Amino acid sequence: MMARLCWRGWRLNLGGYTVTNKGAWMPAVGNVATVMCFAICLILNVNITGGSNRAIFFLAFILLLLNQDSGFVAGFGDKQRYFPVTVVISAYLILTAPYSIWEDVWHGNAGWGLEIGGPDCSFAVKNAALLILTFPSHILFNRFVWSYTKQTDSMSLLTFPLNLPPIITADVIVAKILGLLGIIYSLGQYQATIYLRIELYLGKLSQPVKVIAFRHEKGVRFQSTCLGSAAIAGILPVSAIADT
Repeated sequence: MMARLCWRGWRLNLGGYTVTNKGAWMPAVGNVATVMCFAICLILNVNITGGSNRAIFFLAFILLLLNQDSGFVAGFGDKQRYFPVTVVISAYLILTAPYSIWEDVWHGNAGWGLEIGGPDCSFAVKNAALLILTFPSHILFNRFVWSYTKQTDSMSLLTFPLNLPPIITADVIVAKILGLLGIIYSLGQYQATIYLRIELYLGKLSQPVKVIAFRHEKGVRFQSTCLGSAAIAGILPVSAIADT
């Protein structure tokens, strides 16, 4: 560890990561505290609820406290604000799904119940295949949340049907949740892509488009009910302006 004092403040070099007294270290400390808090909550979830899958939908929002710093999360910006939340939810469910399958085919001290062609083997292969079908939607959506750029609409729509078999035929509840979440991700990405296309089209206009809306400015007891709208439309007589 090497420290160097400057005339206008101190600078600490920790393995190539520079921390100054100008507040640059505060986002890094906040990110470390956020990750530690999230890890502690995961441990408590395992010890208290036995690792409930529903808890991740609440705990993942802790990662909204992450901020951009110059070392740990250098490429993190406002566009990637929700990326840690979505990627952690997908990763947690995908990693816990094999464990759920393993619990159903492991018979305690009796050992594995996997026999080639047996019911347990068919159970494991079936649910593992259904689990893999949910991957494309989660990969595409998390990539979209990170980049937040316009992508091909057909990709999200093509991955939409892949999530239906896990929802209908999966025996593991985690695979059903991943399938349902994949449908939500596909529809959300498709809708967001439409908005991005509209923003891109409006950005190419040579002249800005302004929309003006007036509420009912005057009641019917007055001579003119909408002076502002009439003035903009060019139908308001000069006499009405003189009277007001």
